[in-house]
Amino acid sequence: MLLNSNVPNKGSFEKVKFRDVMFYILMNKKSVILKAQKGKLKVMLYFFKGKPVYARTNRLSDTLGQLILKTGKITEENLDKLLKKHVKENVKLGSIIINEGILTASELKKFLTRQIVNKFSELCCWSEGKYLIEYKTEEELKKEIEFIPVPVSTIILYGAVNNPFLQEEIDSVINKINVGKMVLKDNPKEILKKHDMVNKIILEIIEEMPVSQRINLNELYGKYGKDIVIKVIMILYCLDLLKENEGEHVETVKEDKNLKSDRFGSEIIDDPELYKEYLRMKNISYYELLGIKKSASSREIKKAYFKLAKEYHPDKFYDKEKKRSKREAGLIFSLFNEAFQVLRDVDSRKDYDVFLETGKTKEDFAKEAEETMKVEMDFEKAKVLLKQKKIKESRDIFEDINNKVNDIEFQIYYAWTDFLYNYLNKNKEWEKGLKLLRNICGDKKMDKNLYAHLFYAKALKATGKEDEAIKEYRKVLVIDPYNSESKSEIALYEKRRR
Repeated sequence: MLLNSNVPNKGSFEKVKFRDVMFYILMNKKSVILKAQKGKLKVMLYFFKGKPVYARTNRLSDTLGQLILKTGKITEENLDKLLKKHVKENVKLGSIIINEGILTASELKKFLTRQIVNKFSELCCWSEGKYLIEYKTEEELKKEIEFIPVPVSTIILYGAVNNPFLQEEIDSVINKINVGKMVLKDNPKEILKKHDMVNKIILEIIEEMPVSQRINLNELYGKYGKDIVIKVIMILYCLDLLKENEGEHVETVKEDKNLKSDRFGSEIIDDPELYKEYLRMKNISYYELLGIKKSASSREIKKAYFKLAKEYHPDKFYDKEKKRSKREAGLIFSLFNEAFQVLRDVDSRKDYDVFLETGKTKEDFAKEAEETMKVEMDFEKAKVLLKQKKIKESRDIFEDINNKVNDIEFQIYYAWTDFLYNYLNKNKEWEKGLKLLRNICGDKKMDKNLYAHLFYAKALKATGKEDEAIKEYRKVLVIDPYNSESKSEIALYEKRRR
């Protein structure tokens, strides 16, 4: 999977995969609405600082009322009454459902989460349609939707497992595998083992699939059953763990594992000059190695490779005394073969170009994305603990996140919980948290940060600095005129003064 760092704001899913767009938004912590359309179907996906938080479609069957209707908890007649009440009283349908006792608040949240995951995961398998990334502020998103965060990994895996594949798509993939034109990518087991949602049977089946070689489906059908194997194959296909293989036979020379460059000694060098040439080639890019430009076409890549493969074929460096080809020739030939295999494939070439530009492989990007997701999930967990007044637990998590990631939002929450923990325990170190909040709020860039000023106001009030606290509460109202806590504090303050 290519985690592209340069995804255009507008495009089509024929050229850019939905997962690339999603990871771009995640890694850059963008607050956006991703608008996607395929035919008459329109989908709007909401991201807050890169995290998926809501989804909408124009499909009637995706509405909350219709989904609850399918569960049998209400009848069509009851649903009509609820919808009329929703329109007449201008109250959220979810609130009405809770008040009517149809679902509890926690049940509704689970239901909405599943609904959002369904909509996100459906797009994971779109291979056509268009999209538009529309950037939004935090305030704009809050006015439009209610945040219901869901993990990105859940979206991708849920989409892969539950995708209703078309028969034509299944036939196309299976035919390519049967003729050797599609093979398993490198290290799929390591990727899948990180996700506990993947059924054990998938790991068992791919354990028997040869990496980068033709897969014997008949053998797998006999052991696991055709239906199960095809489902696993399509899951791997949707997770982008299969790659196209042109099936063109390219002669390769296996490199002796004991002859890696860092273990070369003078006693096993067959040709010192050729060995120097190998070391030079080993440290240049694949484009330089094949003598082509970065803009070279697939035809130019193939032509350059076959010319060099012919020139440097190990048979041309045969050592009559040792009755074998020189070792260095085999290593050089392997370099050419490796360069050709990477540059001939569109996806692997894109990955390689990103590596040349950033110094990072797609595994590095994937690791960064996973770490980002973990930090975001820990952050949400710590906020829940803070609401539950588990101050020490929340502070410890915020501190850990703040030490790992340089982000002002994490710093604000850490400063507040550090102050709160020490103040409640009558520890003089609360001054450190207060000072940190003061420094943050003193930065002009923080003029519109609601929580920085709110937490600072609360800390000032707790330490008896009421006049300063009111100034901060007034700043909060400039940012959010509907903030009830600030309104209440200012009203009480003015009442006392009168």
